[in-house]
Amino acid sequence: MPINPRDLSEVEQSIFTTLNSAQQEIYLDLSPAVRGLVGRWAPTGACVNAQQEAGACAPDPRVTSQVGVRIPIDLNQLSADKMFQDRVQPYRLKGARKGHLLLTPGGPSGLIGALLSALVPAQDYSHMGIIVDDDGLDGTAVRHCTTSEDWLNSGLFQTGKVFDGTPLELAIPEDGFRSDAVKFLWPGTITQTVENAFKAAKAETLYRQDVFELDAKGEIVTVNDENGEPQNVLREPFATVDGGRDFRATGKSFLIHALSFDPVIVNKADALPEYVADALIVQPCIRRESARVRDALKRVAEASLELRGHYRFFAYTDCRVGAWKMDPQLSRGTPHRSAAWINGSQNR
Repeated sequence: MPINPRDLSEVEQSIFTTLNSAQQEIYLDLSPAVRGLVGRWAPTGACVNAQQEAGACAPDPRVTSQVGVRIPIDLNQLSADKMFQDRVQPYRLKGARKGHLLLTPGGPSGLIGALLSALVPAQDYSHMGIIVDDDGLDGTAVRHCTTSEDWLNSGLFQTGKVFDGTPLELAIPEDGFRSDAVKFLWPGTITQTVENAFKAAKAETLYRQDVFELDAKGEIVTVNDENGEPQNVLREPFATVDGGRDFRATGKSFLIHALSFDPVIVNKADALPEYVADALIVQPCIRRESARVRDALKRVAEASLELRGHYRFFAYTDCRVGAWKMDPQLSRGTPHRSAAWINGSQNR
């Protein structure tokens, strides 16, 4: 029978208050011996043995040794080399599980956000993804479909030049961008860890040292592109490579930062007052999320990992385009050559 929270010791209370509601329910149901291990430092993988050594008659599979940010109650007993070893959790979306959806607000500043903000009524959310991995409690990876404006601005997709034959020669979209590039936008479907997506969204402000290569002075290292314009050099975890195998491949790396996590202020319109739109996790009603529902969500997430698609502006005209048989990326066999380059893209 679970212990009453009021009967916990002072030390147990300090641990109990750091847990979320689901973890608290488990914590109260643990045997005293196992409950005494929660919050203490343990070597990676020390699960059954640690519980047996603590005097547990039957080790509880709900308690495992894992990385954590909470200071253990026996921290002062550790040697200096072990004090902060393996104690950093991965970035995660709290309460998001595999199969849940992430909706992110766009606001009127971005291309798609401006488009959707102009609708009546205005639409607050301009992008979404599906959680495809979690740590048992929180989401750690997201799959979504997007494009890169930097990719589209590559010289490969321009249709004209100015100052041709001079040192100032510059490729420009004189007659627009190449139609095939606009139709089949890269990278399309992509999976990112929550950490990569979050840091990419704040690369210029908070995470320069994580996202970009820096020189000895702390300045971002750049290289000139085909137009002689300086481009930031990305560190490997954030360099999504356009490594396709046909004439559309640029062979370059790009920063994918389509997911946003900050709230957006939506301006007053007609009878609606100004308000704040926050990023949302879409999930089943907690009281109705049975084991069958949970399994179904996992299957949907796993199926999304098999999709290989491009980003298509026409989907805003007719969202059914994704179900058309002529769509080259819905086939699980050999894709149509007009978009085969997408399959060579990778996010390292």
